[in-house]
Amino acid sequence: MKIQNSSALGSDQTAGFSLIELMVTIAILAILLTLAAPSFQRLIATNRMAGSANELLGSMQLGRNEALKRRIPVSLCPSTDGVTCGGNWADGWIVTVDDSVVGTGTVSVDQVLRVWDGLRGDLEFDDPGGLPTFVRFLPDGRVDAAGGTFPYDFQVRLPSCRFNVGREVEIVRTGRSSVREITC
Repeated sequence: MKIQNSSALGSDQTAGFSLIELMVTIAILAILLTLAAPSFQRLIATNRMAGSANELLGSMQLGRNEALKRRIPVSLCPSTDGVTCGGNWADGWIVTVDDSVVGTGTVSVDQVLRVWDGLRGDLEFDDPGGLPTFVRFLPDGRVDAAGGTFPYDFQVRLPSCRFNVGREVEIVRTGRSSVREITC
């Protein structure tokens, strides 16, 4: 009595993919990746904008809380070296105890409380009305009007407003700050 092989494959067939099947699969994957790449780029850029806007918002909240807690003026100002005020907001900023007289247009750095490195990648700050030179929180939590015109709007966006999306951090005279998504 002979027992036959009950395998579904014949003796001359092998398991696997043919070269044509593999090439078709790779072509379909290439098409899908080409269609998905712009969506991923937008997602990454949007997340970077949100992160940077939230860092600025957090620094404003820290400044206001420290002014309330210490009962002295505390300022945010752009800083390129992390020690003194001056330069571009996109290069970095500091939160500092401010010994300047309230209502003056300058910041006197007494004690630096925290340093931020600034915006990462190709992000930039923009404000159609001009960014304030500093934000000084008074001991009651309000913002000193000497830094600029209210409300202060820091818009975080990509150059040329690529993807038509950005984030805006707004601070009003009462010291409240918020962040929201904007279109260009």
